[in-house]
Amino acid sequence: MSFYTSLTGLNAATTELSVTSNNIANSATAGFKRSSASFGDIFATSPLQRASAVVGQGVALKEISQEFSQGFVQFSSNSLDLAITGDGFFPLQSSDGSRVYTRNGSFMLNEQNQMVNSAGQALQSLPVDSTNKADFSQPPSALSIPRQTVSEFRATTEVELGLNLPSNVEPITANFNPNKPETYHRTTSLTVYGASGSQHLATIYYVKTQNATADTPENKWQTHVYLDGQRVDSELIQATDSGGDQFFVNKYGELKTASELEFLQKNSTNSSEYLVTQGTVYRKYSFDKLDEAIQSTPATVSISSANETTRQQLSLAGGESGFDLSAASRSDLRDMLSLSVDGSAYVSLGLEHLAGSPNMGAVSGQTIATELTRIANERFGDGRQFDVSDFLNTSGTNPVSSGAILQLTRDYGLAEETTIELDVGAILLQAQSSINRSKGHPLVAGSTTQLGAQTVLNGGTGFNITITEPGTPPTTQTIAVGSAADTPAGVVDAINASTTGYKAELDQNNSIVIRSPAGVTTPFAVETSPAISLGFEAENGDIQFDPADPQLSYEELEFALNAGLAEAGVSDVKFEYNLARQGFTITQNGEESLHVTSSAAESTFGVPVVNLGLVNGKVAATVLDEVAAVPPADRDLAIKLLGNIVPKGDLVLPARDQRYGIEITYFDGKFNIASGTTGDASSIAVRNIMIASDGTTKSANQLGLQLFGLEYEGALSDAENTIKVDPETSAIANRPAVRGTASTPAIVVGNQMGVDPNAPFSVTADNRNLTVIVDNISAQIELDLGDYQIGDFTEMVQEKINLMADNVGRQVSGVKVDFDLGVIRFTGATATDDSFLQVAGSADFGLEDVDSAFGQTSTYIELEPDTQGASTPLYVFQDRNGTWIETTDKQDFDENDIPQWRPIFLDKGELTFNTSGTLVSPVNEVTLASSEITGNQINLDYAASTQFNSPFAVLSQSQNGAPEGDLVGVNIGEDGLVVASYSNGSQKSLGKIILANFATPKGLRQVGNSGFVASSESGEARQGEPGSAGFGTIRAGATERSNVDLTAELVNLITAQRNFQANAKAIETSSTLTSTIINMRS
Repeated sequence: MSFYTSLTGLNAATTELSVTSNNIANSATAGFKRSSASFGDIFATSPLQRASAVVGQGVALKEISQEFSQGFVQFSSNSLDLAITGDGFFPLQSSDGSRVYTRNGSFMLNEQNQMVNSAGQALQSLPVDSTNKADFSQPPSALSIPRQTVSEFRATTEVELGLNLPSNVEPITANFNPNKPETYHRTTSLTVYGASGSQHLATIYYVKTQNATADTPENKWQTHVYLDGQRVDSELIQATDSGGDQFFVNKYGELKTASELEFLQKNSTNSSEYLVTQGTVYRKYSFDKLDEAIQSTPATVSISSANETTRQQLSLAGGESGFDLSAASRSDLRDMLSLSVDGSAYVSLGLEHLAGSPNMGAVSGQTIATELTRIANERFGDGRQFDVSDFLNTSGTNPVSSGAILQLTRDYGLAEETTIELDVGAILLQAQSSINRSKGHPLVAGSTTQLGAQTVLNGGTGFNITITEPGTPPTTQTIAVGSAADTPAGVVDAINASTTGYKAELDQNNSIVIRSPAGVTTPFAVETSPAISLGFEAENGDIQFDPADPQLSYEELEFALNAGLAEAGVSDVKFEYNLARQGFTITQNGEESLHVTSSAAESTFGVPVVNLGLVNGKVAATVLDEVAAVPPADRDLAIKLLGNIVPKGDLVLPARDQRYGIEITYFDGKFNIASGTTGDASSIAVRNIMIASDGTTKSANQLGLQLFGLEYEGALSDAENTIKVDPETSAIANRPAVRGTASTPAIVVGNQMGVDPNAPFSVTADNRNLTVIVDNISAQIELDLGDYQIGDFTEMVQEKINLMADNVGRQVSGVKVDFDLGVIRFTGATATDDSFLQVAGSADFGLEDVDSAFGQTSTYIELEPDTQGASTPLYVFQDRNGTWIETTDKQDFDENDIPQWRPIFLDKGELTFNTSGTLVSPVNEVTLASSEITGNQINLDYAASTQFNSPFAVLSQSQNGAPEGDLVGVNIGEDGLVVASYSNGSQKSLGKIILANFATPKGLRQVGNSGFVASSESGEARQGEPGSAGFGTIRAGATERSNVDLTAELVNLITAQRNFQANAKAIETSSTLTSTIINMRS
């Protein structure tokens, strides 16, 4: 038995050697787990035997099991290699569907892109949810890692280009040609991807087209884009501000953003003016064409004489010294033309104030224009007339003098004392009386001899003058002119000596002037018998007023007073109204003292009422002792100033018709009459229609016809006899711009008032002085003393300012003074760059240290619409997506009713930089019309581009497009999450590798290749995520080496060898003993 017992020992030793050898052999096998053999002794006995007397029968192998301790983890170059740190096994599935578990993490991709081991067994994984947690509701499946994405390409829709375009290159003016490098400066290229994933080569050419200048401080580059060699234009880009708010422009070139228009559309009273709607058709305009601003202009009409000689005289050309107006009477010079300005009523203009003036024999066109400008602004201004009703009694059928006498006492108290008595009412009535003038003078018919006062008219034989007055039947009166009176002077004496009531005089041309009785304004006729070529023609009176409400201009009152002096035989005294000094200057030949009084109360002159008690022309003693003499106007003692006389009657023109800044010039043979306001709303109309004293008969003023070429055709309407420039505006249509916009007047804004404007305040001697300059007309104004409310105060100040004038007769009109937001505001009436306003006064009224102000002539931009080719108009409209579409189809566009606000666009492909090198436009992306090539549109963003004085450089270049991606890497996390990275930049979470564990891992059945299968002893596999309870973590790019310790195994090997040798010796000994026994028996 000992032999057999030793044999079992020998077998056990051999098994131990085999297990140890196997461990040593697999010490380098990844995931191999060391095996160990378990042995038990063999002991056999029966119930009849005593156990203590039985010898064991040897040893037997109980089991060979694995030790699942952690093997050493070593890194590898394969990112798919995996190692488990901690508990767990990789679950694998064989081709036959069986499950195998291993710690060997050496994996690769098979042809189906599955992660498998060398035996082709597939690693199992679970899909993940949005939080990358394994979905255990799904069955495990083979982990697949696609080598390429499928339908994951991205079409290029955004390209960002950051360039530096060199500022020091010169613009190229030659037409661009991609085949000619000399027509562009630089190019860049990149690959873009189409809607189907196709690749396309994009090439962009850069051409500098403009250097910055003082007038246009911008540098411009033009880009040209080609895709696969085919030119691609950008879509329309609407110009924007720096914040990307889209610009719209009106017909004057004024810009507003979409946000501004939306605000105005919601909040303004004329909201429809600011409405921008889709579908509206607009003319196309480019932002680059807004550079040239031009000044707005007033409506202007040009008129000229039809006579070449007259034009030369007015132009001082052809040796001419001027036009002769010396023979023109007041009637001739009155109503030379009528003017309507900006829709006002027609106002007659004339030069009647110049009748009989020196130097009227040679007047230039510019002199006439200058004088008419003054008259126009005076008659269209806000001035008032003199109310002379105190001098007239209008209660009867015909007005008569009230008897109020203006008394001029000279050298009072001296021996030379004289008193001139002027019955002002009688003088006014006489000056208003109708006139007949001999227009055959100054030359006798058929003669070139100048007519004199003593020129014989009818051969010395005498003749009769018949005066016919209108009526039913007409009244006639005959005056005999004797042979001794056969001269102009004799005719005058004969008429004045008659009892007809008619008066006569010779004018400066020795023409005979016959006047109707005082106050009679109806026209009369004059004839001679036998007929003499004196050519009498009826005229209106020298002045004109309504007898029921007698009002006169300062010039008419001045004329009447001087006519009265002449009638009284006084030739060394002259009245002249001084607008600047606001009073009458009375000029004498000497330096006599002068007292002016009135015999009755009157409001025009406001002089003391004194009964002079004249005796032999002398003032009663001491009567004027208490009356101050009229002071000198200045150092010249011959000129006295009867001051503080301002017109207080009605306005010369109703406020609704008042206009300011009218200008009449003469240039190149034409009179140019311009409205005082600029812009399309201004208008001007001129005509020459003179209405006779009967109120019905119309004719043309002959000087108006001769000087201005203004005819009157009786067969035509007044409108047809008018030359005009209408407003370029309409209540129902928005017409294109012609003259621009209204200009801005000078506006002076005071400071906060020192007194409380909400309570009454006082004008005192300390704060009454005001210095005002209006358009180079300056004055020191003394405000009226007293207590005021703010409204009354501003009204008084406004009235004072608008009485200002200069020494050449230019007057201030239309200045507005109002109170707003606690300050006094002064607004000028004229609106040009030359308009000026300055106010200085007391701090009580906030007028100390106030800034002066200039007006400003407005400007506008004459928009030039874009065309296709040389002349085909281009239009734009928005489609339902808001995209601007360019077309040559005008559709319902109306050239005479254009939209108020229309979009304005950048030039296609243009880049604009300021002088600092910063990109100004486009602010937003540029959209390429690339759909036909790539199947989609591409947006180019140049926001990162610059223009510096450095070489061309691509600073940055990126796009959002990508092709299908090739697998470039796999990342496997410690939790088993598998993320694949592809060359197109995409990343995909492919799933999560799961681990399996067992209740009794030693119960697993080894199947080779470091694999195990479950058994009844191991129990069923339990699955979980790496890193969760009971499961280790995964390390990618590494493998777990075997857990075999070679040193221990070698020791075990020696031990097994000794066991083997011992058992062999036991067998040998047993064999020897057996042989001995056998020999002994034999």
